[in-house]
Amino acid sequence: VSSSDGYLNNAGYSFMKGELFIFGGSTDEYKIAKLIGCEFHEIETKLLRHFRANTGTIQTSADHSQVFICFSWAVGMCQIFDGTSVVESSYRATHDHKYGCMGLYEDYIIAIGGYAGEKVEIFRPSGWENTIG
Repeated sequence: VSSSDGYLNNAGYSFMKGELFIFGGSTDEYKIAKLIGCEFHEIETKLLRHFRANTGTIQTSADHSQVFICFSWAVGMCQIFDGTSVVESSYRATHDHKYGCMGLYEDYIIAIGGYAGEKVEIFRPSGWENTIG
């Protein structure tokens, strides 16, 4: 992959199970590729919905078993990648976190800011919950 062809532009990235994956981007908003040696190799699995890192955000789960690819295509929605397949989350965040960020807090994924302003939500097994504040 040449750095001048835009392949990595607006692609999101995350480590999962010790491997680096990239998701979406300007050249193919549905691609998933894995770094092998010094090159990215696209896998057969594709994202179900488009993703661009300039609007959405990505976070690996605390146990490194899943990557959450969120908020790029619909308010509050995420795709979940487990290394072989992609599913849409059955839970929707209450607030719009497009242009926001995600992280981990006490081993739970949190969504911070974006169009939602200063809103923070935490993803628990029962779904997204608003935090106090």
